[in-house]
Amino acid sequence: MVFVAMALIAAGCAQKATPQQCESVCQKQLALAQAANPTPADDPVAAVEADFQKKLAEAQAPLMQAVQAVEAELQAKLGQAKNDEEKKALIEEYNKKKNEKAQEFAPAIQTLAQEKEQKIAAAQGAKKAAEEAQKAAEEKQLAECKDSCGKTTTAPKAECQLKAADLNAFNACK
Repeated sequence: MVFVAMALIAAGCAQKATPQQCESVCQKQLALAQAANPTPADDPVAAVEADFQKKLAEAQAPLMQAVQAVEAELQAKLGQAKNDEEKKALIEEYNKKKNEKAQEFAPAIQTLAQEKEQKIAAAQGAKKAAEEAQKAAEEKQLAECKDSCGKTTTAPKAECQLKAADLNAFNACK
């Protein structure tokens, strides 16, 4: 009975972890927690880029069809042309038609480009805010950990935690 009481007293008097040990322990805990539960690296800017690539392709499809129709018409007429001067004139005429078609679709494509710029700016802002929130949460977690560690963690437990290879081993330390 006396031995049990002495063991409890000795355990209660065990040396507390130093602030440096607590700093290291808390950094290790954060790193192990992040490794155990990695957050997906969703890039909102990349998502906007991908979305607008799709929208741009959809917006350009009618333009491409119109240009192809003009080109097909040109090829048919070139086959009927009698000399090089006629062919040259047809090519110039149909190049103008192609440019006119491009001009018809230009406002929609420009609007899409402006919309993309606005959404990218918003996505960059959201990404920055999320990164700042994550950093603030980590700093808060570290501060809480260091405070708790300094009050409750013994030096042997801190040494055990610093040697832990994963979060389960870290949490198993006593």
